[in-house]
Amino acid sequence: MAQHIAHAAKAGHLISWMQYTMACGHNDIAKECQNFVKWNLEWVWSYCDMDELEGETLAGTWLQNQRTRLKNDNEMSEAEIKTHWDSLVAAVFSHIRFPMMCPKQLAKLLLCPLTAKHKEFFMDRMAIAMSYQSGQ
Repeated sequence: MAQHIAHAAKAGHLISWMQYTMACGHNDIAKECQNFVKWNLEWVWSYCDMDELEGETLAGTWLQNQRTRLKNDNEMSEAEIKTHWDSLVAAVFSHIRFPMMCPKQLAKLLLCPLTAKHKEFFMDRMAIAMSYQSGQ
């Protein structure tokens, strides 16, 4: 599959491949797809299946790239990096309508490493969502 990433992009299937490999836990191939999109965005866009790109995938990929960029920035202190990272997470995830998520999705969110690192931010929103789902 990894050998055919460029062909998949040209055929307009790369975004679907990327999301499928991420969902199935094929992290190596998913990473190769993400890198191809990142390094060839204009080219991928021209053969686009971007309308199939889920917001979660886009936000997750963008956040991963931001984290890498922050870690490689030698001019920022650890405290500045943490503050900036926390603000990015809040900015991205504050637009999610947690009450519109079903209880199964909310439970799955508890297993996400990002949720564990930002418990306070997510738990408040998830509590509101659970109240809404229970009819309160």
